[in-house]
Amino acid sequence: MTRLAIYKSRVFASLIITSVLTMISACNSMPQQLKNLGKNDIDFVIDAHVQEQISMIDELTRKLYIRNPNQLALGSNPATVDERIFSILGSGKTGTLPTLEFSELNEVQGVDAINLGLTPLWQGDRVFAVIVGLTGMLKSSYNSKTEFYILDSLDQQALYNSARNIEILNWKISHRRAISGAPLLLTDHHGEAFTDTSFDRLFTQMTTVQDMMAKIVASKNDRGINTIVHSIAQTFIPIGI
Repeated sequence: MTRLAIYKSRVFASLIITSVLTMISACNSMPQQLKNLGKNDIDFVIDAHVQEQISMIDELTRKLYIRNPNQLALGSNPATVDERIFSILGSGKTGTLPTLEFSELNEVQGVDAINLGLTPLWQGDRVFAVIVGLTGMLKSSYNSKTEFYILDSLDQQALYNSARNIEILNWKISHRRAISGAPLLLTDHHGEAFTDTSFDRLFTQMTTVQDMMAKIVASKNDRGINTIVHSIAQTFIPIGI
């Protein structure tokens, strides 16, 4: 076989493999065992981290509504906590997250939705706005996917920046005050009778997951991460996507 023939055969094989992997990643109805053929070890690790993050978003949402039960009634339409979570995270079975555009949030997403929810004069459901924004920010850092294959790629800088934004959110949500001086949203409690720091621990866990993903992707891509020195009181950082 000539060199030209060998080259053509390799190109043809590459095209076939690429087509199959593209079809696998795009077909949500395909059996999971077959879809897994398009994954490598790193893809499985990334999948696990993303699913863990989604689980923590669910937990954070429930905790915020328990701590701030008045917020649920401030939404434009009556809804339960489960219905709110479903509108943000969907069923979790499709490999993608829902489109996070809501008229009650003026269609804003990502950090804009977070900032809306933490605006003192805003009258809407602050928990919903903050979680929609947080989820949208993380969704962007995942290229809007929750399941990954060999041909998929992530940006380690976007993952790193989103981790810093979680830290900023943790600070903002615990320090922002209404005009009256009351917290916009209640989170951790520090008192003589008892102390509850479960929100801070959960935010820290979410930050750690994003940082771990950033390191994994940086190693896979053989690229570095530009670390950022910032004050947690500053504005959110663009995630670079």
